[in-house]
Amino acid sequence: MQLASLYGAIEGLSELGTEVIKVFILPRVKHVADRIENAMEGPVLSNIDKIAAGHIKHLLVKVLSPLLKTIRQPPDFLEEYRNEFGYLGPALHAAVVKARTQPTPSPSTSTPNATGVSTTPAPPPVAAPTPRSISGQTTIVQT
Repeated sequence: MQLASLYGAIEGLSELGTEVIKVFILPRVKHVADRIENAMEGPVLSNIDKIAAGHIKHLLVKVLSPLLKTIRQPPDFLEEYRNEFGYLGPALHAAVVKARTQPTPSPSTSTPNATGVSTTPAPPPVAAPTPRSISGQTTIVQT
């Protein structure tokens, strides 16, 4: 499978939620990481594959880090991530550690106005010219 097609498949599966990611993507990450490493670090056979490999790496880090944060218990050791995820291990490790250190967003206590939009009055509409008849001649008068 071409890397561009693999990117599309991973993107589509990741849109289906965390259970699909756990069952279909997570078990294959090391194999995908090997393909990414070959495209990124090996001899450049196709610039398209190199670009696709970069996009796949970014996508996997984005969709796997929140999942790994919840299913793996801290502490997070870089060597464990390298062993389990291969080439993507360091990037996934960094993303999970960052996700663990970021505070979880709390619900806001402020209440915006009912529409959520500021209410600035609109300028008055411009009147269109109206034709008027003066002594048999039609003239246009601005009102």
